[in-house]
Formats: sequence, C-alpha cells, structure tokens
Amino acid sequence: RCVRTHDHHCPWVANCVGERNRALFFWFVTCQASETIWVLVQAGACLLKYPDQASGSMIAGVVVIFFFAMTLISLVICHWWLAVANITTWEYLRWRRISYLRSLPVDTGSPFSASLTENLAVYCFFGCAGN
Repeated sequence: RCVRTHDHHCPWVANCVGERNRALFFWFVTCQASETIWVLVQAGACLLKYPDQASGSMIAGVVVIFFFAMTLISLVICHWWLAVANITTWEYLRWRRISYLRSLPVDTGSPFSASLTENLAVYCFFGCAGN
C-alpha cells in the first residue's frame, strides 16, 4: 500500500487515506455532511417561505443535494463505527485476505482495539497511537 495503516484510496480527494491523514479525512467528511444538511435546511426554509418562487431547477438542485447529504451521512456513520471498532475500511472489507487478520475470528474484533476513548482518539484526533 502507498501509506502506513492503509484505510482506503479515496477517489473524491484523489489520495490514499491512512495513518497520517485519516483524522483529517474523517473531519472533512463530517464537515461536508454538516454543510449539506445546512444547505437542505436553508433550501427548505426558502421553499416554505416563498413556494410561488420555487423553480424546477431549484427543486432539482435540492434533490441532488439531498442525495449527497444522505451519502455523506451514511459515510460519517460508517466511519464512526469503524472508529469505535478501531479498524480500517480495508480491514473491514478484506479481513480474510489480510495476513495478520486471516487466522483471527471476525467476531472478536480488531487485535489493535483498545478502550472506546483510545479508539476514538486514535481514529479522530491523533492518527496513530503514540503521536
């Protein structure tokens, strides 16, 4: 892999996500989800306040933003789960293909998992243990 603690290659940011930038990626996605929710709330308020001025292109734009919001929200929820479990996207998707995980039962979880607080700190703030 191209980075330490490889998580995944993200085509949207055109970069690999791993140990040193996973926290930045997580917060980037979280901020994008928050922004799309804010845009939906503002668009909904405009549509309710001025329903006679709603054009087809505005409604189409709101529908597109809605789908982006749902995608981003599901991505944030997925990454929160990965953070709690302290596993990477690659480990989750390819457990049986990774040499150091192959012999471990999936239901026991990651051998690198610590406490909930430590897992979230590593995943969301520090990037790697010991930093």
